[in-house]
Amino acid sequence: SGEGRRKSAGAGAKILIVEDHWANRKLLESMVRQRGCETECVENGLEAVNITAAKPYDLILMDCNMPIMDGWQATERIRQRGGLNHRTPIIAVTANAMKGDREKVRERPRPRPRPRPRQRQRQRQRHRHRQPQRQ
Repeated sequence: SGEGRRKSAGAGAKILIVEDHWANRKLLESMVRQRGCETECVENGLEAVNITAAKPYDLILMDCNMPIMDGWQATERIRQRGGLNHRTPIIAVTANAMKGDREKVRERPRPRPRPRPRQRQRQRQRHRHRQPQRQ
């Protein structure tokens, strides 16, 4: 993955999920597998740094706030290290897409905060209710 075998995030893509909360990890894993992707999960940024040095991935879903090493630090180390996975897309997953997180992203090229799946669903529902009815 990473460098040599880029795939779309569809069937067969190998995706690393980095999430400390078991329920969020299982939800992300289920969503990714429904798309036909292979998944591997770790619980913190340090584990992500270590595993990405040894195994290639097509995409990394990274929680921003975790114990031991957060997603921001892990992403920085993966990028700075070079080699395997240093160009693999890393998508930030957070329950707190707050104003301060947005500024952090502007300072760094990656990861971009994305609301967790349940938050996105609620945002879509709110957006639908706000749109005027067409006649």
